[in-house]
Amino acid sequence: MTTTAMGLTAVRTGRSIPVAERRRAQRRSHHGAGSWIAPLVWMILLALFVAGLGAVALLRDGVPAGASTTISVRVSPSDTLWSIARANPQPGATTAATVEAIARANALGSSSLTPGTVLRVPASSSGGNALAQAGPSTITR
Repeated sequence: MTTTAMGLTAVRTGRSIPVAERRRAQRRSHHGAGSWIAPLVWMILLALFVAGLGAVALLRDGVPAGASTTISVRVSPSDTLWSIARANPQPGATTAATVEAIARANALGSSSLTPGTVLRVPASSSGGNALAQAGPSTITR
């Protein structure tokens, strides 16, 4: 049998401890073993919630729905972000949303493009146009 602080006090003072009091002391001493489980469960739930929020943010602000890969497009002197987005439409996304996705995918600080630059353009997984069906190779127009 384990010796508790209450048991040591009883030995020192010479008084006997009632059985119910000893059982309560034993239950309290074993109760602390699982006290870390509830905070762990809450931390896991919080992490899943934050991950879910991140996924929602990516779906809302990320590449338009249906775009899972990118193609490379070499910028010609007459190209603009708008013309590239119109040439590579994304299902369910406006041209403006596609322009934003292209700018984000290439970390563009402005809308000006340098001819000869290779841009990553979100490609529709269904491949609705000829540029998206060409695959991951660089397309020069």
